[in-house]
Amino acid sequence: MEFFTIVGRYFLPFIAFFVLLNCAFSLLKGNKKTGTLGYLVNSANGDRIPLKGFETSVGRSNSCDIVLSYNTVSRFHAVLSKHKKGWYVADTNSKTGTFINTQKVDSRAEVENGDSIVFGNAVFRFVDALVEQQMPHFEPEPVPKLYIADEEFFTGDVWSDSKNSASCAIINDSTGETFLLDNFQTCLIGRSSEAQIQIDFPSVSRNHALLSRQGNRWLIEDLDSTCGTFLNSNQIYDVQKLANDDILDIGGNTLVFKSNRY
Repeated sequence: MEFFTIVGRYFLPFIAFFVLLNCAFSLLKGNKKTGTLGYLVNSANGDRIPLKGFETSVGRSNSCDIVLSYNTVSRFHAVLSKHKKGWYVADTNSKTGTFINTQKVDSRAEVENGDSIVFGNAVFRFVDALVEQQMPHFEPEPVPKLYIADEEFFTGDVWSDSKNSASCAIINDSTGETFLLDNFQTCLIGRSSEAQIQIDFPSVSRNHALLSRQGNRWLIEDLDSTCGTFLNSNQIYDVQKLANDDILDIGGNTLVFKSNRY
């Protein structure tokens, strides 16, 4: 009995200290900096979000590694992870789903360099840093701007552009500018120089609202702007479908949506 008392008094604290020291060493070793392993490139504005961990959580919650302030993105939406065999995306029971090149991710799916990843209606292009380093260097293309028409293309409800077969556009009622949407999947509206429809107005947020295509329909979503986004005089709090002649109020600026499809 005295032997066990001596063991408990002198040796157990030493063993506990050794285990604690080993755990601390393993923790520090596992958290060493890995550098940038890849990127998510925002299709709306060209922003490159670095992926610096072997697992990266994506969602609307501030506790996620990548925070996306989109109403269609769940609080904990998905996880990107790097393994020996490549990169994978796992959907974490999101409400709107995760897609790779239009294919819905049921549980986990492999993602390759250049693939499109969609969280809700937030569209990103995945870049594997290792693959990118091995490719020839090219200067990145500037963020494309929407084509601005220099004449009236609508006559009543009929699209009358003689140069382009276009069907959807945004008309800035204040400036008369017409922005053609047909060649875009998403379109950022805001004061930022990276916005496709840039409105340099104090009450307009840098990233104010997002237009996104869903099939043949266009959707509008407010991006937590300061003054809000209004559709036909009603403030919107979630994603809304657009119809011909719908009126958007962006920080006091009137934009008219035009379409000959619906």
